[in-house]
Amino acid sequence: MEDRLSTALRAPAYHHRGLLAGLPLLFALFCTWHEYSNLIVTWTVGGIVFAIGVAIRLWAQQNLHFRLPMEEDLTTSGPYAFVRNPIYIGNIIISISLNIMSGILWLLPITLITGCVVYSVAVRYEEGYLLGRYGEPYAAYMKRIPRWIPRLSGAKFSWTTDYLGASLKAEAHNLLFIIPLIAKDVIQTVA
Repeated sequence: MEDRLSTALRAPAYHHRGLLAGLPLLFALFCTWHEYSNLIVTWTVGGIVFAIGVAIRLWAQQNLHFRLPMEEDLTTSGPYAFVRNPIYIGNIIISISLNIMSGILWLLPITLITGCVVYSVAVRYEEGYLLGRYGEPYAAYMKRIPRWIPRLSGAKFSWTTDYLGASLKAEAHNLLFIIPLIAKDVIQTVA
């Protein structure tokens, strides 16, 4: 009974994880209270952090093949040789970067905590699904590879460019997250 209840509570978090993790960013979009106003600093630092988050997602996408027109297998290569959830780690880094770009720096801890909590709940749901889909190979992978903190020993770094074009296309939507922040800065500059 408790397991069903846990799954019932985790399912909505999984299905709405992007929106839930992004709530602090929606707040930051409309907030100007204690806003750090040096756009050169916020956009430079935020842009660098954003590029790191997108690079992690891109690296993961090239190995995961999610959203690519091909059969999906259990992925244990690329960043998945170090950590089980590089896409979510990339998402959290992107959220932090957008928070920096917004200039609402006091919101950074809330953005980080919200992302960690939402994705932790979502991952528990997703792991149940993946265990059902891949069975023992996924169970062995779970024992070998940590959920969040990358394992740095024993894994070899690998980067493939086989699906780079398709991966870039699949990850291009991340650039759209910057547009509302640009609009916020333009409106504030004009006003």
